[in-house]
Amino acid sequence: MGKRTLVRRRGRGGNQFRAVKIGRIAPARYPNFRRDEHHTAIVMDILHERGRDAPLAKIRFDNGTFSYIPATEGTPVGGKLIKSAGSSALVFAHSADGVTIKFPSGKFLMLNPKCRAMIGVIAGGGRKEKPFLKAGNRHKYMRAHRKLYPTVRGIAQAAVYHPHGGGRHQHIGHPSSVSRTTPPGAKVGNIAPRKTGRGRVKERH
Repeated sequence: MGKRTLVRRRGRGGNQFRAVKIGRIAPARYPNFRRDEHHTAIVMDILHERGRDAPLAKIRFDNGTFSYIPATEGTPVGGKLIKSAGSSALVFAHSADGVTIKFPSGKFLMLNPKCRAMIGVIAGGGRKEKPFLKAGNRHKYMRAHRKLYPTVRGIAQAAVYHPHGGGRHQHIGHPSSVSRTTPPGAKVGNIAPRKTGRGRVKERH
């Protein structure tokens, strides 16, 4: 009798696959003001939230309300779509339909021109330039970001634990593509691909 595969255990949603909620400060978002309102605010503090790369700016408005926004380099207001450390988007084009934004991944998105945005680069850039050096540090980082670590490749496991395991060498031994109707115990690898090989369909942007 073998174990359930990793993808099946993830589907159950156990505690080891959930983000740690202890140490969270508040959701990073804009205040709920009407568009015709005008307010002034003061940056009260720059805070660190567990599981978040960029620092948070604690902002107090003139009506007494508080808001937490990702701090940028040189400016105290943050965004909603791109909030990773050291990241920024590019205003690609203006048109009658809206404003086209280019994401760091290369994807384009058209937004309403009335959407609020910030100017600058999110603080905390260069974080990935320093290695973790120890597996324990990386484990704590991945745990705070709701990611499983370490992960073991299927071909490195025994045949009883994974469909890709077993054999004299680390190889699958059969095509990695499986059907969409494959039983859960064998539904691993390239699941229901439209096309594989060199002529596979590329993602359109």
